[in-house]
Amino acid sequence: MLALVGIGFFITQRVSENPITITPYPYTVSPELKEKVVVEAPIVIIGDRLGQRLASFKDKLSEALSINLSKPIKVISLAQEGMNIHRIYTKIKQLNRVPLIVIYLGGSEEVKEKLFYGEEYSKINENFKKYNDDTLKTLIMIFPSFSRFIYTPHKRISLGRVPIPFQIEKLEDDQIQKYLILNYKLFESAFTEFTSYIKKANSLFIPITPPLNLTTPPKKSCYGTLTGDSGKDYENLIKVYNNKDYKQALNLSKDLVLLNPHNADINFMHSMILKKQQNHKSAQVFAEDALIYDCHRTDGNTIYNTIIKRVAKAQQIQYIDFHQMLYDFSENQPVFLDETYPQDVYFMNIINKLSKVIKKRLRL
Repeated sequence: MLALVGIGFFITQRVSENPITITPYPYTVSPELKEKVVVEAPIVIIGDRLGQRLASFKDKLSEALSINLSKPIKVISLAQEGMNIHRIYTKIKQLNRVPLIVIYLGGSEEVKEKLFYGEEYSKINENFKKYNDDTLKTLIMIFPSFSRFIYTPHKRISLGRVPIPFQIEKLEDDQIQKYLILNYKLFESAFTEFTSYIKKANSLFIPITPPLNLTTPPKKSCYGTLTGDSGKDYENLIKVYNNKDYKQALNLSKDLVLLNPHNADINFMHSMILKKQQNHKSAQVFAEDALIYDCHRTDGNTIYNTIIKRVAKAQQIQYIDFHQMLYDFSENQPVFLDETYPQDVYFMNIINKLSKVIKKRLRL
């Protein structure tokens, strides 16, 4: 009898606390985000603030595509500041149909909104381990309702109409690192599903990597990433660098970055010194690492870019590497207006690239 009561309690708890889901996202989507949207345009730009900026040039794209046509090809924007990949994927699913061409530029605001409760971290990770088990995943895909009994229930965030700002820098450094690791996992899952969804609709998907400003110093190196007397050695490095003795500075920074590979400030200084030595390729690597290890960085970083490129390659989709294009230009001139936005001329370069890709696909 007690066993039956226990089983009944377990079933009741799982049904009431666990939604039916394939991928164990730690949030729910509010009804207002599920409202259907009618889009009558063959080309849509979607993304976050960078996508919104790109969309300000949509008329130029339309003009380039409509040469010798009696009627211009319409390009509209669904890009919006504050849109992470989870909101973007939700929005594309609410369209009456997937447009013929979907252009994506996002990945720069993925930690601006809280996606899960920190105290549920271990349960969420446990659920993703189950999701990555091929046998369990197959079972859930065949019988989605079984997800209620397979995944561990936990408290969930609700994504409302307006993103609620999340200040990740107010967390302790170790919590920030744990939060980001899980955030990368959530981004990859959502971006993979987003890409597959568009591809299954037989639409042309053109993802664009978000450009990263590698000249901006880190806001804060994570606690515990500086060893021994490295703090004093780093101060000495700054003095040598300011004296423009770049040869000695390089010797000092080589040792420091070997001893402190996860320190954002040291990685950044090493990249600056390498750039002075005209070693731009290596400078890029260490500057990108500085972004990854910046504990108070709330913009994009190389991990999001890597995920975008990896998923695109796996699904045989052509992407535009806006970040690499800008870095190559930056070897000889400034390319950013501020910490986030490139100069307009580079957005126009992307518009020209998009025009060529789309003309080839549409045989214009």
